[in-house]
Amino acid sequence: MPHFHYEIDWEKQWELHGVKELHVANKTIHLTAGPGFGDFSHPTTQLMIELMQMHLKGQIAVDVGCGSGILSVAAIALGARQVIGIDIDSGAVQHSLANAQKNGFESQCEFCLPEDFCFKGEAFVLMNMITSEQKVAYQTVQAVNSREMITSGVLQEQKKEYVAWLGQWSWQVAEEREKEGWLAFYVHR
Repeated sequence: MPHFHYEIDWEKQWELHGVKELHVANKTIHLTAGPGFGDFSHPTTQLMIELMQMHLKGQIAVDVGCGSGILSVAAIALGARQVIGIDIDSGAVQHSLANAQKNGFESQCEFCLPEDFCFKGEAFVLMNMITSEQKVAYQTVQAVNSREMITSGVLQEQKKEYVAWLGQWSWQVAEEREKEGWLAFYVHR
């Protein structure tokens, strides 16, 4: 069977579906098109940024599943001292770096694959992905010395099961937000 290879025109895809600019904390953040998932259009991203505005200033953050780097870049704009973004896709890692550079945040952002993650200090965790992916990605989160986390990507009907799952790891929900059937949580332990 022949193997077909084709290039995806990310600029065209983002032109059709993406939101490339956001005003946050008196700054304008710009994203460039690429293979990493995430722009400003999805309710889960909007919820994450709302909660990040309240809890992230002065923190070192680990962005698990960084995708396009949207949350990493937003975290720096919101006053985080440093962000380490982790993704299983090397294309997403490169895309995140490009977006950090586009916004002048490359000195405060680092991006890597999970096997290259080696930060040992305490960090604030950011995780925006559907619940089934969070449960897999949580292996990375366990490697982070963290007492605070913001998560999103949870559907309203998954809330009870999700909150119970968080409880298994000693996380307590301190704040919850909802938008268009999606939930985001600020949790601590």
